[in-house]
Amino acid sequence: MISNVLKVFISSGCYGCHRAQQLAGWAQKLQPRLEVCMVDLAENPDADMGVVFAVPTYVYNGNPLFLGNPSPQELQRWLDSLDLEA
Repeated sequence: MISNVLKVFISSGCYGCHRAQQLAGWAQKLQPRLEVCMVDLAENPDADMGVVFAVPTYVYNGNPLFLGNPSPQELQRWLDSLDLEA
């Protein structure tokens, strides 16, 4: 079974990463069955899974989803498209 995990890669000092944290919290509230994890590359530089070359980057189940912050509408459309089991 695939775990439904949205990883949001950030780094301290990143201009858009504070907004990424806000969007990640919003996504978690809208889709509580989705596991949302913040990964700070400044604290864990080896955690990029080989797919992250800039921050913020949103990765869903190991696949890059958004490079940079999506608009709230883009994020909402993506969340609405998820079919997570109860």
